[in-house]
Amino acid sequence: MDLELFLSRRQGAWKRLEEDVARAERDGMDVLPVEDLRRIGTSYRQACSDLTYARTVLQNAEISDYLNTLVGQAYAAIYRKSRLSWRGVAEFLLKGYPAAVRKHWRPVAFAWGLLIAGFALAFAAVSSDREAFRAIVPAEYHALYGRPQEDLRAARFGSVSADQAADFSSRIYVNNIKVSLGAFAMGGTFGVGTVLMLLYNGALLGAIASNFHRWGQGYEFWSLIVPHGAVELSCIAVAAAAGLMLGWSLIRPGRLRRGEAFAEAGREAVPLALGTAPVLFLSGLVEGFVTPSATVTPGLKMAVGAATGVLYWAWIAWGGRGAAARDAALLEDAPASKGGR
Repeated sequence: MDLELFLSRRQGAWKRLEEDVARAERDGMDVLPVEDLRRIGTSYRQACSDLTYARTVLQNAEISDYLNTLVGQAYAAIYRKSRLSWRGVAEFLLKGYPAAVRKHWRPVAFAWGLLIAGFALAFAAVSSDREAFRAIVPAEYHALYGRPQEDLRAARFGSVSADQAADFSSRIYVNNIKVSLGAFAMGGTFGVGTVLMLLYNGALLGAIASNFHRWGQGYEFWSLIVPHGAVELSCIAVAAAAGLMLGWSLIRPGRLRRGEAFAEAGREAVPLALGTAPVLFLSGLVEGFVTPSATVTPGLKMAVGAATGVLYWAWIAWGGRGAAARDAALLEDAPASKGGR
């Protein structure tokens, strides 16, 4: 193909790619329709091919320089990292986080399985041997959870003012963050620490629940757990799943070195751990203001827990599905390198 024919066939596509890239740089990729994203990906791939042809066959320096610049700009528009902004944070929470949880549903399900296993084993152990409670539950909880309570809510919280509720909520939030990030960080122990934390937290709940079920106070007990626990335990499971991913990368690094595999797993796992923070904040508000309330009936508390749990998992199930389709349309034809740059 001679130079004039090459230019006549390809210049229109280059000009359109220039315009698309300029619009993406001005407005952002997120506002572009799916068909435009698909066209940018396809045009970028073709421009990379044109650059190779201009360099190797035509050996035309002017066209090669022009295409080199165009390909570089298109690459930057497609692959550039988003700057931290409130919009970016909102995009992550609404789309990125739920998509990440769906993508890694297997370690999330495994984390839930460990929590449930710990709960079931401890529940059965305490049901068959009352002394097992003291072996599982720390001593500071024995007075409150080691004997029947006439009013478990009052014994646990007493009369809570609004200021006390706010303070309690903030302390609960900090504690939940510590537990969640601890479960994530323990992935560095080849996942052993994460597994043990999940089993123990499940066992702690199971041992206490077993006592109150035996005393006929199961409904009252769960009315103080479910309101915040449905979301709280979900977040702990998700954060722990991120830790399990880190641990698995150390156990089975594949063809990569362990450090490389760990870093690669970290890029996938960190969004799971970070996304739990704002959700745990909301859970802390429920635990501070709803769970200890004497004016909210146990039935309503259970309904709050059920509603927040359903909303959380509905968000996980559906959040970001449109964004995933847009990303696939953009990148389905785009190569992972810049062609000639």
